[in-house]
Amino acid sequence: MRTHRRLTTAVVGCVLAALALTGCRSAPAAAAYVGSTQITEKDLDAIVTGAQIDLPRQDALRIMVLEKVCQTMQAEQGFASAQITTEQVATQYKLPAGAEFTRRFAGMLACLNGMPAASGKPSEADMREAYVNGSVQGQSLQQFPYDTVKTVLTEKTMGSAVAQRDSVAKAAGQQDVSVNPRYRDLTLQVPISIPVSEQNQIQSYLTVQLGQTVSGAVTDAPQSTPSAQAPQS
Repeated sequence: MRTHRRLTTAVVGCVLAALALTGCRSAPAAAAYVGSTQITEKDLDAIVTGAQIDLPRQDALRIMVLEKVCQTMQAEQGFASAQITTEQVATQYKLPAGAEFTRRFAGMLACLNGMPAASGKPSEADMREAYVNGSVQGQSLQQFPYDTVKTVLTEKTMGSAVAQRDSVAKAAGQQDVSVNPRYRDLTLQVPISIPVSEQNQIQSYLTVQLGQTVSGAVTDAPQSTPSAQAPQS
């Protein structure tokens, strides 16, 4: 609740409306909220229909939410965006260069990759997540014993991913991100790349939850999850 009024029947109505969005921000036309910004279904329609590709609505919403979260972080912290152009993103991800979705995807990547360099010590849970999500030469890391793989899952190799995950998660919480149930789970994958030989790398990621987790009753959300990986030059 964002007012100081006493508990009334209106507040009770807000609680009963929790099947839409939390915190009394339950407009049926809302796909998500980031702080006081409402992303409407109409906004989402415009991005999806103009994408010129078969774009899942959840993927489009993910980019819109992350773009706003990162822009707010940028305004507060004063960091510059990385030099990532729409043309680079269009080429790397095989997207239409003239589409609004491609432009906003590029802006989101530029913002996330412009975040100040930082490092965080991975917890046991972080290392296990990287292990479960990881692969090498296209094969799951879980074919190897965890205790063996754990020796390379250190702050040196994944500390920057831990720090970025923590920063984005904290910002999403502070900005009170709220997502319509039909689009949950909305997540970001923060990539991890660890060289293990001259030719091989471990590829993995840590996940950032954006808004609420999916409930048992919600089963219609698409599963594709773009990462924060910058395009390769």
